[in-house]
Amino acid sequence: MNETTLLALAAAFGVAAAQRLRLPAVPILVLCGFAISWLPGGAGIRVDGAVPTLALAYLVFAAGLELEPARLVDNLGTALRVGLAQFVVVGSLGTLLASGLGFDGVAAAAIGVGLAGSSTIVGVRLLIERAQLGEAFGRVVLGVLLLQDLLMMLALAVIGSLGSGDTPFPAAPLAGIGLVFAGHLLLRRLGPRRIGMHDDRPSLMILIASSVLFAFLGIAHYTGLPLVVGAFAAGVSLSSFPVGGMIRAPIASIGVFVSAIFFVALGGSIEPPTARDLLVAGTLLAVVVLVTPIVVAVAALRSGLARREAIEAGLLLAQCGELTLVLAVLGKALGILDEAAFSALSLVTVVSMMATPLFATDRFAWWLVGRLPRRPLEAIPPIENHVVLLGCGRNSEVLLEMLRGAEVPLVVVDRDPGVVATLRERGIEAVCGEGSDPAILEAVQAKSARAVVSTIRRVADNVRLLGRLGMGEGPIVIVRAFFDEDTARLTRLGADVVSEAEVGAAETVLVARGILRATASIQPS
Repeated sequence: MNETTLLALAAAFGVAAAQRLRLPAVPILVLCGFAISWLPGGAGIRVDGAVPTLALAYLVFAAGLELEPARLVDNLGTALRVGLAQFVVVGSLGTLLASGLGFDGVAAAAIGVGLAGSSTIVGVRLLIERAQLGEAFGRVVLGVLLLQDLLMMLALAVIGSLGSGDTPFPAAPLAGIGLVFAGHLLLRRLGPRRIGMHDDRPSLMILIASSVLFAFLGIAHYTGLPLVVGAFAAGVSLSSFPVGGMIRAPIASIGVFVSAIFFVALGGSIEPPTARDLLVAGTLLAVVVLVTPIVVAVAALRSGLARREAIEAGLLLAQCGELTLVLAVLGKALGILDEAAFSALSLVTVVSMMATPLFATDRFAWWLVGRLPRRPLEAIPPIENHVVLLGCGRNSEVLLEMLRGAEVPLVVVDRDPGVVATLRERGIEAVCGEGSDPAILEAVQAKSARAVVSTIRRVADNVRLLGRLGMGEGPIVIVRAFFDEDTARLTRLGADVVSEAEVGAAETVLVARGILRATASIQPS
């Protein structure tokens, strides 16, 4: 059985096993590769072979297609602060620790960079599964992941220039970076129509996109740059084209298959770890799974994210990513990383990616919220038979005014300090925090309220809210829902649900009126 056939079979088995076990595919594929390296014919698997190299190019190209600049605009400041804090702090600590473990300066720096980058594949998959990608929290995490991908590619370019020896002409890597950037600017100036990417035939779009990819790969090859830099630049250059959405899905499908082959080949090239390798990997793993959540949570809290969101963001980002494996492969090929460093980075990535779905859960995040120290909450005077409004965003102004017009005491909870300050200036009692936080609910005396009106979007948070207030025992709880299945679920739990599925353009006014009708019993007698 030749190498390509063995890689394809192992890749198919690994993808199927990952879907069956509901685990990230990358670590499963790496383990499959490690397993087949022990089979007859598997010992010759090389991660730098022609097939794995092409697979890697498509993997990074697909990642570049996702780095559309417009996607970084939303929550850009928060994403920059959180992403840079993680990259700098974890990268620096990882570098110092690797140096202390006996790795030389360049190798230690490469290891530190590898520990600082999280997995876009794992992060995006979990955000999609939990319907969080459209939320502000999800957009921040996505922005951090895309920023780290960009920083990792810059690091790969630097490592490639350090490790390049014989190149076609002097200062080739620097010239290559200039040519890649010039190619990017040329494509953006020409636009999709002039290069033929204005057709509605997906097959033609894929052909042209692949041609662009190979053109950038050629620039990288002949100037001594890592091929992944050229592939990533090609993806970024096409990311904002109007047909970007058309080519993303087919390229992603190709990428799933070819990247599976790359990760299997990577696993097959890992030597059995020694006791020292395991010790080094365990030490580096501790930095990723213990330090990353703390750094991210602190930076996210200071950037305005709610307590639970900040902690969950830290858990979601506490793993090494697929580009860490790319860095390990490149570093080994250039002689920057020895076999021990390569094995350590590979082991840390595999273990941390498999652990993330198990620990980055809403339940574990709330468990940490209740046990970590926090600042004392602002107290409000004792109050009863009041209305608690959870969430007061830009679309809640009509709802707020209608509730004030009901002439009953009102307390608002919002996680934005600016919103809370504005409400207090208007004479409205307001508390800064997350609406489903039990400490916040206790601070606003929610159980003694006449009604709790929730504008929280996440169904899971509203379910948790209902559980904390008690079904049929506490106040009337009014929530909104967007889908019929959510309406049915929340109704079974005892909520008065105002559905937004049929509201249309005037949703804020109609929802407000619906909530007032549902809370007729709170009107003063």
